[in-house]
Amino acid sequence: MDHQDWEKVDIGNKNNVPTYEQRSNTIVSKSKMDAHSRKLNENGDEFKTKTWTSIIQKNVQQLRLSLKLDQKQFAQQLNVPVSVIQNIENKKGIYDGKLVDKINRRYKVSINSET
Repeated sequence: MDHQDWEKVDIGNKNNVPTYEQRSNTIVSKSKMDAHSRKLNENGDEFKTKTWTSIIQKNVQQLRLSLKLDQKQFAQQLNVPVSVIQNIENKKGIYDGKLVDKINRRYKVSINSET
């Protein structure tokens, strides 16, 4: 490897490497911290999960019934698991803004507003 003119560069101090305990305290799984579905409460010290609203629940169900689809067929059209549609209609699970946008665009509706 005489033809390479690379120089050795140190990019960190080995003494500043965090311990295993320090690293494990900073690692947060996606299920615990989803930036799109959690927000700070009034005090700013606690996260609250955003869930499906009754307006969205009602509008999704009305849309699906107006299209004469069951939950499985509706889920297949949106390319999501049936459990996602069940959770929306039962107001369970975590709010997914991307799915709301997908439904609004695909069916040219606004499921997140009262009409």
